[in-house]
Amino acid sequence: RSISQCQDLPSELQFMGQALQHQVDVFEAAKEHDIIVDLAPTGTGKTKAGLTALLHQPNRHAVYIAPTNALIEQQTKAAEEFIRSTNGKLNHVVKAVSAKEVRSWSNDRVGSRPGEKLYNLLRNPATVFPEVGPNRPILLVMNPDIFYYGTFFSYNQKDKVNLATSFYTQFSTIIFDEFHLYDAKQLVSLLFYLSYLHIFGFFQAGRRVILLTATPEPACESALAVLESKGVRIKQINGEIGEERIPSQTSVHLELRVQRERDPFLEEIADEVVTYLTDSPKEYGAVILDSKDHINRLATLLKKRGYEYRIGRIHGSTPQEERAENAQKQVILATSTVDVGFNFERDLPTPRQNLDWLIFSARDRSAFWQRIGRVGRVLGK
Repeated sequence: RSISQCQDLPSELQFMGQALQHQVDVFEAAKEHDIIVDLAPTGTGKTKAGLTALLHQPNRHAVYIAPTNALIEQQTKAAEEFIRSTNGKLNHVVKAVSAKEVRSWSNDRVGSRPGEKLYNLLRNPATVFPEVGPNRPILLVMNPDIFYYGTFFSYNQKDKVNLATSFYTQFSTIIFDEFHLYDAKQLVSLLFYLSYLHIFGFFQAGRRVILLTATPEPACESALAVLESKGVRIKQINGEIGEERIPSQTSVHLELRVQRERDPFLEEIADEVVTYLTDSPKEYGAVILDSKDHINRLATLLKKRGYEYRIGRIHGSTPQEERAENAQKQVILATSTVDVGFNFERDLPTPRQNLDWLIFSARDRSAFWQRIGRVGRVLGK
């Protein structure tokens, strides 16, 4: 796959130095459109594309919704870096919002209720974090569940009206990342929110919604078509259209196998990993399976064969420090934790793709495309 480079960067985006065309297209579309859908391929900077929309209303609150808590931390750092890179055009305070993060905020200033803390943060960030100074706009990076609780009046009785009002009125830009991964409840929340914004005139008042996905679901496209028929201005952006294109992913050799019973299946994978390590000792690879138990059993099989120091495990309960260390191993054994936002980057970057080979299982179509998209990324290589 390939992606189009921008040949004529707008003056407002000169701080980026270089940009891909889809990133510029999102920025331009946000001037006149209510909903912008960025369909650029995986690993081509959709996060940065979505954040460019903040430049149109630089003094207003915004929210970035990431599908997993692991991705919240990563996207918080990405947002902070982007805002710093704007050379003062943006001055947002970026705060990660997960249940764990909200609990860690001090109870001394605004009380101990999560909803109370969130409401006061939106009302004035300095109330909760005095170090940020008064009247600065805030960019919250949160998961879909917190957004759902806020918009569906699901917080504490004392906070739910204030908080829902804030969620509906305070954010000028809302970015939904990887929304094809949402479960039914989260997707209903998103579509209800978009309908609400249309019916009550928020789009006419300048509200902007950015949807980021490389694999849109047909049902979502149908829902957006209904909104468009009602007058909502929607723009879809395909980053692969254009003349000046550069590679974003290599071609791959794909072999499909039926998954058999657990033990023969894992033995077969272990044999395959050993073959890769023997025949291509300088290449990097990964195994992504749906089950943590499968990953642990596979690790045991490879340790018995003497490969303990060449493999690293990454799953939901892997501590952050261990995760960073294991990510540098030659072979990474992982669960769905790495499906989103994990780029298999190495401390010593290779001149080629980060993963030379990948073995993975897939329960459905979405998981298949998500996981095959991990391998062969060559943007900027």
